Amino acid sequence: MKDWPIVILLGAAGSGKGTQAALLQEQYGYEKVEAGGIVRAKAQEESEMGRKLKAISDGGGHTDDQTITGLVAEYIRSVPAEKPIVIDGYPRTQGQADLLRQLLADAGRGQQRVVAVWINVGLKEAQRRLSQRAECQSCRAIYSSRDVKTCMKCGGIVQSRKDDNPEAITKRLAFFVQATMEAIEQYKADGILAEINGEQDVGAVFTQL
Repeated sequence: MKDWPIVILLGAAGSGKGTQAALLQEQYGYEKVEAGGIVRAKAQEESEMGRKLKAISDGGGHTDDQTITGLVAEYIRSVPAEKPIVIDGYPRTQGQADLLRQLLADAGRGQQRVVAVWINVGLKEAQRRLSQRAECQSCRAIYSSRDVKTCMKCGGIVQSRKDDNPEAITKRLAFFVQATMEAIEQYKADGILAEINGEQDVGAVFTQL
C-alpha cells in the first residue's frame, strides 16, 4: 500500500471539508474521522455526557478541548494502523492542534507524515452555504440545497441540521476567525499547510487536494 499521509482538513463551517473527506474515503480508501459526526453520535446517547454534548451541538457551540480530543482519540484507535485517515473538523483551536500531535503518537501514528489542508472560503459564502445546507438523517450525506427531501444515496430523509440556524452559524464562523485561524497559522509556520480556494466547484477543489 502507498504511504498515504494523514490529512487534516481545516476551514470554516460550510467550506466543504466533509464533502472532500468523503471523496478521499470513496476514491482512495481513507477512513473519515469526522469530529462533528462523532460528537453528534455521542449526543444521541442517554447519558450525562450525551445530554451535555447535544446542548452544545444544537446551540452551535464547541466541545472543550479535552472532551473532543478524547472522543477523536477513541475513534482513531479503532482504525487499523495500515488504513490512512483524514480528519475533518479537528483541530479547531491551537490547543487542540497541540493535543493532536500527542494523540497521533499514542495511537501509533506518530511517525506518519501529516498534511494540513486549509479549504479557504470567504465568510459570506460560508454563511450562504450553511443557510442552504441539508443532511441525510440516515447516511449523513450533505446536500447544498434544502429543496432536496430524499437522499439520493440511501433514500433517507434529508433536512437541515439544528446547528444550521442563523444564530448558531454566526457563532461558529466567529469562532473560526478567533480560534481556528491560529491553528492554521501554526501549521503554515510548521511548513505542512496547503491552501486551496474552496469557492471553486467540488471537482476542482478535489483535484487540487
